Amino acid sequence: MACLTTDDGGIETLIYRMAKWYIGNGRRVCVLSTKKGSMHPLLLKAGCKMLYDHNIVGNFSPASSLDKKIDNYANLINNDNIAAVIGFCAISSYIALGLAIKLNTKCIAGIFHPAGYASENNRKTHKALLSNFAKRNALFSMNEPCLSSHERFHKTTLSATIIPLPIAGGEYKYLANNLKHRIVSIGRLADFKTYNLYMLDVISQLLPRFPDLSYTIYGDGPLATEVHRKINKLGLINSVSVISSIKYDQFENIIPMYDLHVGMGTSLLDMARFGMPSLVAAPFVHDPITCGFLYELPKYSLGEVAGDGGHRPIINDISEFFSSNNRDNYANKCRYYVFEHYAIENTMLNIQKLIDNSIRVTTSDLPKWSPNTTARGTNIYASLSAGHPFLRQVSKLVRGMMRI
Repeated sequence: MACLTTDDGGIETLIYRMAKWYIGNGRRVCVLSTKKGSMHPLLLKAGCKMLYDHNIVGNFSPASSLDKKIDNYANLINNDNIAAVIGFCAISSYIALGLAIKLNTKCIAGIFHPAGYASENNRKTHKALLSNFAKRNALFSMNEPCLSSHERFHKTTLSATIIPLPIAGGEYKYLANNLKHRIVSIGRLADFKTYNLYMLDVISQLLPRFPDLSYTIYGDGPLATEVHRKINKLGLINSVSVISSIKYDQFENIIPMYDLHVGMGTSLLDMARFGMPSLVAAPFVHDPITCGFLYELPKYSLGEVAGDGGHRPIINDISEFFSSNNRDNYANKCRYYVFEHYAIENTMLNIQKLIDNSIRVTTSDLPKWSPNTTARGTNIYASLSAGHPFLRQVSKLVRGMMRI
């Protein structure tokens, strides 16, 4: 597996889980990175080989330099029995196609965000990418909402396989009977994660009823300045804490420190697998609403899309939860839901099946990228197969983080 960053984040933790699974099943994994991020020690511990090229990532125009970067990646990877390349967003899928052509191998792509391939500036290129993967039976999505949002944006029908995020097992860590009032949110403070702001209003409204109420936010990003400003404005300095980050392997250790998790995306699964009750927040909205507890969501949905229905005031759920004497019921339902729908073995087998059934790429599959696009923070992931002939069915992951 080769990657261009090992920072914390939903896709990074996905790569880590997949790497561990591959190595645990006899595969050989190599990680190509531009820096030693916070996931670096975990990848090393898992048994990954680490390679670095500090000249690959930066601000660049894909039209002028993506081809050069593809050449760099191909040279670093050195075609060590690559079985497939996988892209996780528009930029990484473009590079994935280029690499697959150079390495004469297969290529599939995943959709992990409602707007992952939905830039107005690059609508034509993004649609061409998705259509190419779809026609080769090589497109998958983490859930139906992410797929349908792209179909609406591009006004087309995409043939894709729904493959949920893989989650490994976890020991039950939740202290259901401590009867305290501590809420936690974990995840990058991205612009669309507006719940980090409306939760401050909720905390302010709940403090008279629960004087010992506290709210801890683990994360950093574009919303950080606004979050701090609002904390000061509402006078919540003594009740709300913002911690810039938490290491992935420390998740289970903080479970006993909190009573309720509010969030969206992969953090819901990571917290719930250890028994933490998780309320699902909605993105892109400023009204304090929730989609309900994790176990109430439609299959594989993680709160990515704020639809017209199925939402309710989050303050009511929090009040009811804190007034309940049966918190372990919430905890067990959330935990069971994760293991029922997100078992890593099923996900990995489905990804391998998609690779096996996909059509190999050709030179004509790579569309022309729009010349006026600037991408930032590209990540590349690739999985290398083991040398043994029976272990050659291995994925190679290519993934880029792009601010559109």
